[in-house]
Amino acid sequence: MAKLAVIALLFVAGILLRRIGWLEARHGVRMLRIVANVGLPALIIGAIGGVPREPGLLALPASAVAVMLIVGVLAAMTARLLGLARPSAGALVVSAMAMNLAFVFPFVFVAWGPEALARTVVFDAGNAVTQWTLVYFLAARYGERHPAEQASAAEIHGHGRQGELGHSGGCGRRLDRRGESPLRADPSATSAPAPSPAAKVNRATI
Repeated sequence: MAKLAVIALLFVAGILLRRIGWLEARHGVRMLRIVANVGLPALIIGAIGGVPREPGLLALPASAVAVMLIVGVLAAMTARLLGLARPSAGALVVSAMAMNLAFVFPFVFVAWGPEALARTVVFDAGNAVTQWTLVYFLAARYGERHPAEQASAAEIHGHGRQGELGHSGGCGRRLDRRGESPLRADPSATSAPAPSPAAKVNRATI
């Protein structure tokens, strides 16, 4: 517990330094990159090297897959009962199945030692493989539009297009197939006015 208290103090120190302005968000991004790219891989590789060769360890990744499948089915049933739309149901199912265990590795190592971390890493192997395959597949399927939704979107788009064509001619006019208005302009409105009699007399005098 004393080691966990040290980690908690580090969290509190980071919050205080952020409050007084000594640390910014960009510093946190850089530290997270160091931890994710250097610290966690080293911790995982060291833990895998100490994994005991026991047949019973195969049950750990299998149990992770079983947990994800059970939770995914329950989430899908809940989404159906709540009447959620397809994107919302997909978000619920994918979020319920995903297990982000990388953040707990340091705490497991500090609290229970390297052997517990090795077993957690083996458990996470089943989680990782299932996420990279089944969870991503479900996310892609739920992200696709249902045929009924595609037809509805096409119908709405068609109505909007007709409205644009109806208003583009002005005063309720419609365009023909060539994009021209069937109502021709009055030739007399654009032709030059006929000369007046006085103008004719002036020309004859000149």
